[in-house]
Amino acid sequence: FPVTIFLCVSRFSVEKNQEMLIEAFYELSKLYKDVKLVLVGKGPMLLHSKDLVSKFKIEDKVDFINEIEDSEKVAIMKSSDCFVFPTLAEGFGLVMIEAMTTSKYVIVSDLDVLKEVSNNQLIYFQSNNKLDLLKKMLEVYEGKISSSYEENKSFVFQKYSFDNYIKSYEKIYSSKL
Repeated sequence: FPVTIFLCVSRFSVEKNQEMLIEAFYELSKLYKDVKLVLVGKGPMLLHSKDLVSKFKIEDKVDFINEIEDSEKVAIMKSSDCFVFPTLAEGFGLVMIEAMTTSKYVIVSDLDVLKEVSNNQLIYFQSNNKLDLLKKMLEVYEGKISSSYEENKSFVFQKYSFDNYIKSYEKIYSSKL
């Protein structure tokens, strides 16, 4: 079996919730040996996250990447099987939008802002619920969820295109005249 790669790209902070992701991944890794977790970012919770991985003795299954260029980020996202975004608080979710154009599966917290920005098109789990996140990761791994990658990609390119950006600003400026 090929290795299934789960990816999270985010600043390591309490509100980004990588700790819960690591805990859910640990449970998944006990069930399936051919899984990997890649965590990209830096921040105040990075050392704590590394300690947690050591505590669970899953260093061989978890890779940490501190800093990457945008071109590298796209390549890493394309090479992963599933993007996971366990955030507890978010303003917009740009990295989620990027994942929608590069990752086959995208699992995110069920925050209202993420649902709104993604047009309810992703795989959502109950925010801060480790068992629900594990369930969604299992469903992806076991092929119980079909991928809507092409739909996600098309949605992002249509809704967040440069033309739409210009049109929205034209509308704002026109309304002020």
